[in-house]
Amino acid sequence: MNKVFSNPRWCTIAVALSAAVLFGTGCMPKERDFPTSPTLREFAGQHGILIGAAARPHLLVEEPQYADILAAQFNSITPETDLKWLHTEPEHLTYTWDNADAVAAFATANNQTIRGHTLVWPNEFYYITTPDYVRNAPDAATMQKYIDDHIEAVVTRYADVVHRWDVINEPMQTLGSGVDPNIITATLGEAWMVRAFQQTRSLDPDADLYINEALTERPGAKHSGLLALVGRMLDAGAPIDGVGLQSHFLFGAPSVQAMVSVMQDWEALGLKVAITELDIVTWLDNEEAQALQYENVVTACLSVAACGEITLWGFTDKHSWLNGFLGSWSTPLLFDADYLPKPAYAAVSMALAGEGN
Repeated sequence: MNKVFSNPRWCTIAVALSAAVLFGTGCMPKERDFPTSPTLREFAGQHGILIGAAARPHLLVEEPQYADILAAQFNSITPETDLKWLHTEPEHLTYTWDNADAVAAFATANNQTIRGHTLVWPNEFYYITTPDYVRNAPDAATMQKYIDDHIEAVVTRYADVVHRWDVINEPMQTLGSGVDPNIITATLGEAWMVRAFQQTRSLDPDADLYINEALTERPGAKHSGLLALVGRMLDAGAPIDGVGLQSHFLFGAPSVQAMVSVMQDWEALGLKVAITELDIVTWLDNEEAQALQYENVVTACLSVAACGEITLWGFTDKHSWLNGFLGSWSTPLLFDADYLPKPAYAAVSMALAGEGN
């Protein structure tokens, strides 16, 4: 069932935005060597897979080139931050929907699916992602109510336009192989995760429900730990449909064989696989090496039937999250800071077209 474009509310919001921004009117300067056809989304469509990018709503209005490329090249969008708990419900039962609504309207207008990222991210490693009122809940029952209320509000609002949900983001230790001992899990145990999946399924029975995790794209202890966690959750009745491999590659992407092996482990459990936050740092300005690594990631996905999505965490180096984390030298995406396609763009295109190395 395609429910992404079924609600007239999103069409109304879309019309209220700039038509030139929403529909990709070809505003790119003619002197730019910009690929017009076939696009990434056209190549991906031939395989029946999604090719997506994380999006920032203010750029849809402020930078027409950003909006044009996002509309033309990708058949899927992930709100980069605007569906996260701190952004949608900074205070209990006080909601801020405008930015997420803008992304939903853009996607509807451009015939794109939406990945709902994320309902609960109980991270405390690098920065806090759960509102203070949740972390400071006076007791376990109140904390669980906060989670239930949040999931109900977000899923109810966006069930008609979100195609799949990252129900839980990063339940594992960032640099370890066990379940993360965050305040939510320490208080409620693993049962809260099973309940979150069950609640989301009841509110949005047509969406695919995912666990999304970092640093599990290679065989190893953390991948094994995630397999064990998902197995326990499935046994406990969690309706998990798939696993998202974030794929932030700071020191090079895994080999094709390594990624295929990981994906096949999930496929053997009857689960779908998505590459959800792909970016690959360019070292020593070696764009050719970066391009080959992008090609390998696409090749791995196309080699496993369970892999149905490749989403990048942005698409232009100008607006990568890594600019604030590593610096602008990392240039991890398919288009440079001037919106020009890089060798990595050509490599992804060729891999999707079946013309890779």
